[in-house]
Amino acid sequence: MPSTVAGAVLQCTFGEAPCQMGPTPGETSTIGGQPACTAGTNVPFVNITGFTNCKSLANPATLASTIANGGKLTPEACTPITAGGDWVPGFPKGMHKGKAMLTDSSILMCAYGGVISVVQPGQTVSPTP
Repeated sequence: MPSTVAGAVLQCTFGEAPCQMGPTPGETSTIGGQPACTAGTNVPFVNITGFTNCKSLANPATLASTIANGGKLTPEACTPITAGGDWVPGFPKGMHKGKAMLTDSSILMCAYGGVISVVQPGQTVSPTP
């Protein structure tokens, strides 16, 4: 169960391309010399930069473009909305500032219905209790 660090590669089920997880500004906890990610590492455009275009019709921009294109799915720019939710499950034995550390099996929900997952955790070190 590798732990996830800044630079990990993420993918959304409605995104067209993966993105890298960004570090949390001021993060002092590290794993293997890289900023560690926790369940709270979920700020759009800070930690999650976007997945190029979004294919979800729950995204108002994609819906409007699809309607304008006669109903043919027309993905628009990804604007990840994590709705304040945390990544789950975390690694509860590895905590930082009250938040569980992330692992390669953690997922995060986007308000547009996408499931964001870790496809490359950034390292192979496992969190220690």
